[in-house]
Amino acid sequence: FTLSPEHRAVLVRLYFDGLSVKEAAAELGIPAGTVKSRSHYALRALGRGLPGYTAGPTGLGGPGEPGAPPPPRSAAEM
Repeated sequence: FTLSPEHRAVLVRLYFDGLSVKEAAAELGIPAGTVKSRSHYALRALGRGLPGYTAGPTGLGGPGEPGAPPPPRSAAEM
């Protein structure tokens, strides 16, 4: 699956560049509500397209967040 360029641009600004919704909106030249909407639909598409992906509260599903995969086990734990 692929994200549209518009959805991808929003996720990159928010989650990789660390911009706020307001900052991303200004950089992309779109309203803040559009940034939120595109982020929502892009994260939903990721959830449907990536097996085992579950977005946490930030949408990232990162370590320590609900829905995040457990950390990798070391060889000593196996």
